[in-house]
Amino acid sequence: PSKPQVVDNSHFSTTKKKRNKPNQTTMRFKAKLTTEKVDYFHSLLTPMIRVCDASSSSKSILYVDPSQVRIPLKPEQDGISCFAEIDAKSLFVESRIESQANNAIVMQMDLMHLKMALQSVLSSYGGGKYS
Repeated sequence: PSKPQVVDNSHFSTTKKKRNKPNQTTMRFKAKLTTEKVDYFHSLLTPMIRVCDASSSSKSILYVDPSQVRIPLKPEQDGISCFAEIDAKSLFVESRIESQANNAIVMQMDLMHLKMALQSVLSSYGGGKYS
């Protein structure tokens, strides 16, 4: 069998430096995914987005650490809340997550935009149902 093709070598990196001070804030996130793992992540986000479409907001907080990716989704008003906790090894082929907060990175993201980005990756790599 052929080796799975790595489709994403994206990274998120931010550095905030203060002059002549030892306290320096640095975060790094770099991950590799195969098309199968991109499809898996896309399929996990789809039902969450359906839930938040009813509440008209798909903004969520992504919590990423070396062992897990957590995505809580709470509507702005009354409605259904959902929470996904994904083992990082089942999502990433390899990853590097570094921060001064116990190697955890927390970011706010619109899940619809994340889903569209994953869909674009699948389409460009011949993801059949997404082309």
